[in-house]
Amino acid sequence: MIYKKKVDGESSFHVVVRKDKTYKSGWTIIPAYKIELQKRDLAVLQSIQKFFFGGIGKINHIPEKGHVVYTVNSIKDLHEVIVPHFTKYPLLTVKRLAFILFKQIVELLVNKQHLNSKGLPKKTCFFLVLELLWIKVFLINC
Repeated sequence: MIYKKKVDGESSFHVVVRKDKTYKSGWTIIPAYKIELQKRDLAVLQSIQKFFFGGIGKINHIPEKGHVVYTVNSIKDLHEVIVPHFTKYPLLTVKRLAFILFKQIVELLVNKQHLNSKGLPKKTCFFLVLELLWIKVFLINC
């Protein structure tokens, strides 16, 4: 039960969108799943990483905040581990809606739809809805 509370309460789905001329589309899209806790809860994050997600992702310390953050940003890991986990064990709060949209963005990236012009309007729509749902969407250097 502690896991469900930590994940529903302290986790987030992030999508960073950044202009990048090295990509054909002119953009890079970086999705990530994060859980940020106080550093005293490091053992909880390590348990979540090891037990629930098989060791994927990384845990970083944020000394200035006294926090630790567990992050998964590999599209492969998001697609093969995180998305199936939350599909099988749905979140209980409004984050469930956020996850549904996040899942669609991950699928868009896995299927490489973001690389063609047909995927761009769909992608833009997702980001607008994500922003309305209070998911952190960062537009960097736009």
